[in-house]
Amino acid sequence: MKECIQTEGSPPSHRLNFVFDAMAWLEARGDWRNLSQITELATELLGHVSPRSMRQQDQQYVLRRYAGLASTAAAAALQMGKSKEEALRLLEHGRGTITSTLFQNRRSISSLQCKHPQWAKEFEELRDALDPPLPVGVGGALSNAPGTLMSMLSAEDRHWKTEELKQLLMKIRADDAFKAFLLPPTKEELMSAAPPNQTVVAINIARFRCDAFLIQSNQVRVVELTNLNYQHVETKAKLFKSRKSRDAYEILEWLWDIMMKMILEQFGADKPCVDDDYSKWPRVYWVPTGPLRLLPIHAAGYHRDGSGRSVIDRVISSYSLSIEDILYGQEIKAEIREARQPAQMPLRPTNQTEAVCKFLSVSMERTPGNSSLPYARQEIHAIWKTLPPRLERIHLDRPSRDILLGVMSGCTIFHFAGHGMTDPRDPSLSGLLLRSDDGNSTSLLTVRDLQALRFYETGPPLLAYLSACSTGRIADEQLVDEGIHLMGACRLAGFRHVIGTLWEVSDRLCVDVARTVYKTILGANLDDASVAHGLHHAVRMLRTKLLHRSKKTRKTARKTSRKSQKRASTQKRAKLAYPKRWMASHATQRNVKRASWRNRRGPSLWAAFIHTGI
Repeated sequence: MKECIQTEGSPPSHRLNFVFDAMAWLEARGDWRNLSQITELATELLGHVSPRSMRQQDQQYVLRRYAGLASTAAAAALQMGKSKEEALRLLEHGRGTITSTLFQNRRSISSLQCKHPQWAKEFEELRDALDPPLPVGVGGALSNAPGTLMSMLSAEDRHWKTEELKQLLMKIRADDAFKAFLLPPTKEELMSAAPPNQTVVAINIARFRCDAFLIQSNQVRVVELTNLNYQHVETKAKLFKSRKSRDAYEILEWLWDIMMKMILEQFGADKPCVDDDYSKWPRVYWVPTGPLRLLPIHAAGYHRDGSGRSVIDRVISSYSLSIEDILYGQEIKAEIREARQPAQMPLRPTNQTEAVCKFLSVSMERTPGNSSLPYARQEIHAIWKTLPPRLERIHLDRPSRDILLGVMSGCTIFHFAGHGMTDPRDPSLSGLLLRSDDGNSTSLLTVRDLQALRFYETGPPLLAYLSACSTGRIADEQLVDEGIHLMGACRLAGFRHVIGTLWEVSDRLCVDVARTVYKTILGANLDDASVAHGLHHAVRMLRTKLLHRSKKTRKTARKTSRKSQKRASTQKRAKLAYPKRWMASHATQRNVKRASWRNRRGPSLWAAFIHTGI
């Protein structure tokens, strides 16, 4: 089998198809040796079947076929007794093929510019031809200059540009100082991913075994999750998608019992934290894989009994697209420190050379063809009340795509309150709904648009707060490991932190969450850590509020039921049990397709909000 994979005369896609046809057979036989060999070789072929010369839509089409390959390779390596570091390397290198290439394109080339300026110039030209930036001219108009998205290369031109880039990279790597230039992270780099006193947890879900990789202090530990089963995770993810209150709580409790309690205990988070100072709480970066990405593992636990047996009561959670995403974030922070641009940026300049922080907010209370969001403007108003008077601020009410793009450059914080749209067939076309130029229809600020922005070149902005539905979700389950969604796109654009949502959110509750988050961030003078702390505090407050209200509502419902007549209509009982004010304030969602308000009770109201960033 190994010889079949290594046959150079056979196209890479044919060899990968052979691997996928053989995987299930080898798993059934328990032939871990051959399974480990062929899947390890297959992960190296993924880059050949989705090269830089392909457009992203074509890469997505190809990679759908090979979903789960990296998880199988990592699990088979552990099953064969290979090192945990090697298994982690396989898991990382075989996932997020598209986003990994985009992250590599955004890595700093300052060292290359110093030693080999001509090579650096050639690299930038070839990179921008294959991964063109989104140019925004004066007043927000899109430029039509050569080399921009408006003048895309033909398939043949992309092929030759890719070949030129390969030759240039070989030349650069021939210099010992740059032998790892733009290569995937090494095992040593992956082991160094966890920031000091923090933990990175990559959870691998394969069909024959599941494991958690714990990265701390340049060490990797593996916890085999013997009670976790791939099919069970798939089933629970589909059930949670319905977001019925009782099922949702039971799934969160199941996640706690089956794996999260065990994982937290491995690094000492075995008791609830009672300290109000969140800087003293353990911090965890979750990197889930496969169907586990569809479940809110940060919300796992028992919430209804107040016992503190939950993730949210023991650690502060952030999500990452990959471990490479974490390394990218650390590199950005290091560059900021070296440039003497501290993470705690001043709210106003103290001298002529110091940058001013700029807060950009967008509200889409009315979007043509979609339900109105009466609380979108109130959300912006509530945030502005927390801002210090001297902080520069810009607000756009119902802007068009081009106008928004023209203003985004140079902002420190970007806050969007409106509708989000998830494309079920092409995740790169998911986006934030804006007004069209004529005002009679909608336009989209898409994932593809955000990926093409280059804010990281002019100084990485602090935060993109996407107060819309499903901004951290991919509808295509075959591409969940690629991280192609609005939150991931903002990370690629250069935002150090992104706050978004896993599914539909309540228009009314978005106001409370945003207000609490910004109070925390501004109280800490825009410190990086304050973003995760602020969201954690806001979600815990919201959970407490909703649990209290739920208990009160159930008590009222029981009392009303005893007094009401047996022939009372279902509609009348619902009105008595659920007051009109509560129904009205939660009945509007920030997505294109509205769902029944009854399915949005329980933990889905507060567990939707997540953070990514370092």
